[in-house]
Amino acid sequence: MTEATSRTGFTLDERLAGPLHDVAAEAGHSADTPRMGFFTDTSVCIGCKACEVACKEWNNVPEDGMSLTGMSYDNSVGLGASTWRHVAFIEQSTPDTHAVDLGMPSVSQGALEGDREVRWLMSSDVCKHCTHAACL
Repeated sequence: MTEATSRTGFTLDERLAGPLHDVAAEAGHSADTPRMGFFTDTSVCIGCKACEVACKEWNNVPEDGMSLTGMSYDNSVGLGASTWRHVAFIEQSTPDTHAVDLGMPSVSQGALEGDREVRWLMSSDVCKHCTHAACL
């Protein structure tokens, strides 16, 4: 038995956690590049991807060739070796409804005309109640 199996009882390829293959090499990164990771506090995340852009820029991670898919603000489609975060905003179609007075300052009726076919799904764990929210 090797030292690795004597301590855990498993060989390195039988572990329940940890990398089993080199995803960095599969993405085209050299072997001497140190692996990076980051923690995202999801209680304050609004899915803007600024942390992903900053991390890739600071660590000289090459452009991954991703482009907008047309699926709202979900430009990563899924997780991968060069796409580290997957945050999708959900837009839903809704039938024409009547406005409800929420006690907020009114806007001109013409401003609402273009937005009647889409409603936004607000996730309470994501909403930060911004004063000038870009999502509204």
